[in-house]
Amino acid sequence: MITPNAMVAIFSLLAASVAAVILLGRRPATVGPPSRDGTAGLPRGFIRLVRRAGYRPDREGWTFMLAFILAGFAGAGLGFIASEAIERRPEVVLLGLICGFGVGIVLPIAWLRGRAGQRVRTLNVDFAMMLDLLQLALLGGKSLSAAWSTVIESIRDGMPQLASEMRAVRVEVSVGRGWDEALEATSERSGCEDFKFLGRILEQSERFGTDLSHAIGAHADSIRHEEFQAIEERAHRESVRMLFPMILLLLPATLLLLIGPLVLLLIEALDGVTAD
Repeated sequence: MITPNAMVAIFSLLAASVAAVILLGRRPATVGPPSRDGTAGLPRGFIRLVRRAGYRPDREGWTFMLAFILAGFAGAGLGFIASEAIERRPEVVLLGLICGFGVGIVLPIAWLRGRAGQRVRTLNVDFAMMLDLLQLALLGGKSLSAAWSTVIESIRDGMPQLASEMRAVRVEVSVGRGWDEALEATSERSGCEDFKFLGRILEQSERFGTDLSHAIGAHADSIRHEEFQAIEERAHRESVRMLFPMILLLLPATLLLLIGPLVLLLIEALDGVTAD
């Protein structure tokens, strides 16, 4: 006969499995700006997180919310079993349920935040190369719209995430929005601030009549310079962080090598004095 704890464990494992299948089985699809029709009732922060992770909130928002709820119930079930094993008191069981539900909710959110952060870093790394391609297309005599479409086709396989965001910009421009507005909206959705800066460059170039290709090239150089500075800063921080483990690991061995022979000689000398 199946005990209640066994039934709770089976339910928890089943809920966790379904949540994992939902989270890991979804493929990013961010072509075009998301609609608000399928996001009614969802928190704004949650919508922004789903979008920055590379998914469509209007299509995947409620699916991810279901996965989070299932993960919370799975954690609550495991917390119930753990509290029952520790002590069968109502307050302990209630604490186990609350803590388990919280952990079950936090874990998938942390996973989604990790995906969003990794995607933003990928966009930032690829943006300078995209600007180089856009500059070359503009220098070849193409208009901004034609150059933008050419770059999308060029980076479609090598930089799919950036190409997806650029397609979203193209869709917004095609429905009548200005380049600066479309790029700023994409920057807000994706978390990549370089889109906003590019929109400002396009606005200034249109206002003052400056050469757009040279401005884009200068922006690409500035992005690379900032990346090199960030790499140097991380290298300096890592060297400082490595200092403490090296001291903790090497100092005992060094002291043993230096003081160990002296201690042995002192022990032998004391033994000789005692024998005399």
